[in-house]
Amino acid sequence: MPVKKNAKIRQINLVPKEGLSSSTSGRILLWILSTFRMILILTELVVIGAFISRFWLDAKNTDLSEEMRDAKNVIQSLSEFEGDFKDIQNRLVIFDTYKENKGKIYTGIKTLASFKPLGVNFKSLTIDMDTVIITAQSISEVEIQQYLLNLKSSGAFENVVLSNLTLSKENSIIDFSLSANIKNEI
Repeated sequence: MPVKKNAKIRQINLVPKEGLSSSTSGRILLWILSTFRMILILTELVVIGAFISRFWLDAKNTDLSEEMRDAKNVIQSLSEFEGDFKDIQNRLVIFDTYKENKGKIYTGIKTLASFKPLGVNFKSLTIDMDTVIITAQSISEVEIQQYLLNLKSSGAFENVVLSNLTLSKENSIIDFSLSANIKNEI
C-alpha cells in the first residue's frame, strides 16, 4: 500500500509530558533522568579531556626523556674527568701534608742514615708521618744490634722493634726488618 504524502508520522512517547510532573513518582523519574543525563555529559567531557591531554602528556614525556638522555650522556662524558679531578685533589692533600712536615721527614731520614753502621745496607725505607719501616741486610748480628741500640738511644724514635730476621745460607747475609715510631719532635 502506498503511503500518502500528507500522512502524519506518528511518534510514540512512553513518558507522557503532562501528567508526569504532577505525581511524586513522575517527579522522581524526571529528576533521575535529568541527573543521569548530566552525569553522562560530564563523563563524556572528562573522557574527551583525558583524550586531548594525552597528546600533551606524550609530548612532555618525550621532551623529558630526551633531556634525561642528554644529561646522562653529559654525566658519562664527565665521569673520567671527575675521577681525575678527585685523584688530583687527594694527591694535593697528601702533598700539603708532606710539605707541612718536610722538615720532620727529612730529619728522620738523616737520623736513620747517620746512625747506620757500615755493615748495614738498606733495601727499602718507608716513612710516613708517624712510623718508619726499614728493610735491610747486614753481614753480622753485631751490626744489627748496634743499629738497633743507636736508634733507641737517639731520642728521635720510640718503640723500635726488630722483626723478620732471616739468614741467607748461600752468602751468610742476614735480612731483617725494623720498625719505629717517630717522636713528635725530632
